[in-house]
Amino acid sequence: MTITAEPSAEDLRRRLTDHLVAEGVLHNPAWKHAFVTAPREEFVPAFSLRTADGVRAYQTGEPEYLETVYRDVSLITQRDASGTATSSSSQPRVMAAMLEALPDADGTRVLEIGTGAGYNAALLCERYGDEQVVSLDIDPGLTAAARQRLHSAGYTPTLITGDGTGAHTPLAPYGALIATCGLPRIPAAWLDQLAPGGTIVANLGYGLAVLRLDEHGAAQGHFLPEMASFMTARTTSESVPSEQHDVTTLMRAVGTVTSAHVPWDVTGPMPRFLGAMLHPSATDLTLTDENGTTVHAITDAASGARARLSHRGEDARIDQGGPRALWDERLALLRDWSRAGQPGVERYGLTVQGCTHTLWLDTPDGLSWTLP
Repeated sequence: MTITAEPSAEDLRRRLTDHLVAEGVLHNPAWKHAFVTAPREEFVPAFSLRTADGVRAYQTGEPEYLETVYRDVSLITQRDASGTATSSSSQPRVMAAMLEALPDADGTRVLEIGTGAGYNAALLCERYGDEQVVSLDIDPGLTAAARQRLHSAGYTPTLITGDGTGAHTPLAPYGALIATCGLPRIPAAWLDQLAPGGTIVANLGYGLAVLRLDEHGAAQGHFLPEMASFMTARTTSESVPSEQHDVTTLMRAVGTVTSAHVPWDVTGPMPRFLGAMLHPSATDLTLTDENGTTVHAITDAASGARARLSHRGEDARIDQGGPRALWDERLALLRDWSRAGQPGVERYGLTVQGCTHTLWLDTPDGLSWTLP
């Protein structure tokens, strides 16, 4: 009888690294070394993962635990009392894409917003050195656990418990800032913490923005080809209750009724990206009514506006109520996207000057939109 040995953690790290290279998201030898070296299993002793059969929990020592740790998937590492996920170890593919966008310079001082499990901080330590890495999280339980696990794995970055959307000037300036949480907009305080020419890599909606601070104090750059959506940044350690919606209310007409030609799948990647950039505080839901009509509902908590787009084929009825015409705003941006040949996310860029965010296509001097 032949007994096949289980692959070791070292073997699985090499396999994951090879996969990320083959996927085209990992190129730099320094980051390859980091992924081959940093032990992800040290930071996720217990986690859950959504499978075809539902959510499955894993713990150290269980069958398939180690193999699952080194799959290219996001691992949920903390949930609140209601079962809502509040922390995770991000998908390695997305982590690699974001890390590769950071400065390729030894000794770069980096501020990470969103320590989470601590694995990304370990990768940063491997690349830049422990003394150059500062990692921050709003949740004291997460920073305490991450500190213990990082030290156990041989890493000693500076860990801070605090609100990542604010300023942390005692340790500034930073050559780079990377946010592993979702944000509606780039906080103005971040620009003050960057050294001249410093880099921000952050998730806005479904986009991953790579911005560099110019001589005028503005942060500007393109979005990566990869799309992702992280857990929203919290400004307190308490989890934010999930927004609940009454389906009956969403399916009802809400105000002014118009019609429109909508030749795109409004739930596709680019419409979702553009919609989230335009309406960062909105919630999108897609439903089907009793007649088989697809209804796309938008509710914007910030303004109190609601809108429904219902259609069969390319003809749509739009119902809108509140202070903003949400679907009118979104369709105008989608028409610009369509007239430009439906470009991908990597052709879009962003300029941040103080609190003003300007989305643009191809170049800052080209077609642009000031975001509300």
